[in-house]
Amino acid sequence: MDLSWLYLLPVAAALMYTVASLLQKQAMDFQVGATRVLFISHWVFFVCVMPAYWLGPTSPDWSLWWTPLLAGTLSALGALFTILAIKLGDVSVATPLMGIKVLAVAVIAVVFLTQPVPLSWWLAAVITVVAVYLLGRKPSASGRSVWPTVCLATLASVFYAGMDVTFSAFAKPFGFFQFVALAQVVVVATSFLLWPFFSAPLRAVPPVALRWIVPGAVLMAAQFYCMAFSLAESGEPTAVNILYSSRGMWSVVLVALVGHWFNNRERHAGRAVMIERFTGAGLLLVAIAIVMMTSH
Repeated sequence: MDLSWLYLLPVAAALMYTVASLLQKQAMDFQVGATRVLFISHWVFFVCVMPAYWLGPTSPDWSLWWTPLLAGTLSALGALFTILAIKLGDVSVATPLMGIKVLAVAVIAVVFLTQPVPLSWWLAAVITVVAVYLLGRKPSASGRSVWPTVCLATLASVFYAGMDVTFSAFAKPFGFFQFVALAQVVVVATSFLLWPFFSAPLRAVPPVALRWIVPGAVLMAAQFYCMAFSLAESGEPTAVNILYSSRGMWSVVLVALVGHWFNNRERHAGRAVMIERFTGAGLLLVAIAIVMMTSH
């Protein structure tokens, strides 16, 4: 089977994710807490994804009932730490750090699939550490330390890596469309745990914020479909994540070029800071390219 067209999907997903992150960041500038943004996004996501359950050509393999539950739990944790990373820091810091996920996928595959780790992958890990240092060394545009963002984005990457490996291994055997839908049922169910942490009632969310939240959530759902299908059909989570990590460069470029469209002020962090972030994002791409060249 020719997989080349499948690899276009994670590239498209990377761009959609970056734009969605900018939209969500803008929504939070209207004093909408991260937990309310996440809750609303989960429900919009649910509406977009749930119809997939009835699109499957066959019945699910219920002997694997636990796999969509695991994927949904990992997805919920990844989403929580992602939204906190965006809330506490800059998109051009949080999004490139998600490139670490590709290395996390490799490690998880080694642990659970007993695959050997090439020396080149350890080189990629060292390059990634340097990239993280460059992305996290300077204060953010708001003057706050970016290290909380670094930690939160890294945790999000690990949880999402576990979800990707689960999708790659079990989505197709279980039934792809049903797997996607049931995983999202878990995500939306766990979103009620966010309720006690709302800074204000849902009805207090200003309509102007919803204009940013809803399109961002729809884009997140679209990029999720692209990634899930590519993972399930290719069975190569490392290669898919390498291409998806291009969002690191997308985020820095979009913030620098069109961030003002979203009232994003990160480009005002200073020329030296943005050069370091471009360098860090570029090093992340080098690291994941090394993994790609040795993944077959």
